[in-house]
Amino acid sequence: MTEDAGEILMEKKRAKRSSGMNKKEWSWILYDLGNSAYSVTITSAILPIFFKSLTDAAGIAANRSTAYWGYSVSIATLLVAVLAPILGTISDYR
Repeated sequence: MTEDAGEILMEKKRAKRSSGMNKKEWSWILYDLGNSAYSVTITSAILPIFFKSLTDAAGIAANRSTAYWGYSVSIATLLVAVLAPILGTISDYR
């Protein structure tokens, strides 16, 4: 093998290392993509419709059920904002 061919081969290996991802990284990327899509679909499309059908069956007016949905989402978001740093610290302690 000539010196130029060796240099080209080494350059290709360096380029692959800097831009290529291994199987574990691709697995994590695809898992995160699927998990995010599932979470967004459930929270934005399915759960509000399910909640609305439950409140309709209970005889709650449409405007009140929408307000209740907003209140519950706001409370849940506030709870996560307060508890996430605490729970994150506890999980990282070890």
